[in-house]
Amino acid sequence: MIETKTHIENELQEKARLLTIETLKEYVIPAEVNEKMTLGIEYHHNGDRFYFLYIPGEPATKGIDIIRTYGNIHTRECKVIYIGLDKKINTPFNEITKQDILGSIIAVPFNDCYFVAAQVLYVSYVNATILLGIYGDKVQNPNEISNPPKYPNQFSHLIYSNVQYIKNNDWSIVYFSEVADNYKDLARRIVDNELWLNDTRIRKATDSDKRVFDIMELKSKAEVEHIITQYFQLNSISTS
Repeated sequence: MIETKTHIENELQEKARLLTIETLKEYVIPAEVNEKMTLGIEYHHNGDRFYFLYIPGEPATKGIDIIRTYGNIHTRECKVIYIGLDKKINTPFNEITKQDILGSIIAVPFNDCYFVAAQVLYVSYVNATILLGIYGDKVQNPNEISNPPKYPNQFSHLIYSNVQYIKNNDWSIVYFSEVADNYKDLARRIVDNELWLNDTRIRKATDSDKRVFDIMELKSKAEVEHIITQYFQLNSISTS
């Protein structure tokens, strides 16, 4: 059977589509990008094709390419030639260090159907303590967590917990980031009647310190997720 030009073009486009889908599995697609991506095709004079996903701009020349895939009409081969996204983490979790985890954005599941973004604001180098800054918005899929998170009421909670929940992948890392300068003092707390900042003892806690700073309470995975669930339940009641 003689293949028609249309058949060959359709086959090439399908190959490009499947290659694009498979390639994007390795990359972080922020929610705002996923919502706006549009398919485009460039036809070259020799018959080759460029298939691309992009964010349209106004004028059109201001569009932003997300991924471009080249298709050779003669060999019917396709290859990805450009990706404008950050690659997902591929380091085995047992090899991720505390320095890697510090500042990272994680997805904490709750209520069996939602996730909330949290940033790791402090990681202890002497024990397993971490401080999470919980953002005040929920999503149904970790891929919907924007990069960086942009929520109006950050942070809804500051919660101390255990780094092992991240290293065990109970709470997955969405992407690596850094702790902003204005958040670096948030791990100032009272431990055993002493005032600490990160891993540094400052002094014996004064009466004034006790009025200003919280006593550190370590929360389990279940307790963290319960606190988040209760927060959204109360918000739902107050706004209904």
